Amino acid sequence: MKERSVEMSPIERASQCILVVEPDAMDRNHLRTTLKALGFGVIVDSPSHLAALEKFDGRRFTHVIFDAKKSNYPMKEWLSQVLEIDSRIIAIPASANPSVDDVFDLLVIGARGYLVKPFTFDSVEQAVLMATKGEPIAEAGLQAKDRKIGRAHV
Repeated sequence: MKERSVEMSPIERASQCILVVEPDAMDRNHLRTTLKALGFGVIVDSPSHLAALEKFDGRRFTHVIFDAKKSNYPMKEWLSQVLEIDSRIIAIPASANPSVDDVFDLLVIGARGYLVKPFTFDSVEQAVLMATKGEPIAEAGLQAKDRKIGRAHV
């Protein structure tokens, strides 16, 4: 079966409002610059998960790309809070060494893919495009006991 190409027009890209949550200043700036170069509209960033929650006051984000490594804020709880604020947001966790369990747990909560660090121009673009327009992960895969999730945009 041939995989279909996933694209976003320049107008679609420009209409996106992306929140980047990344404690590392170099990674945060790199991701912000990459997203801008890819033509995505508004990019807002935050150095912490707690501070990121305040960014939702009076603003709607289409996407949130967030550092998924364990911090002083539990990731599953944080992602649940974000999705309670706006269930339509496309959440993309990012991590250098993600474990299968961590990725799986975030996908079950509602994440729409995964971005592995260090990221490249192409990996950022593919992560955002697949999370936005790619096929969602089948519910049966998310409920499976063996945690084999097939094609999960990771």
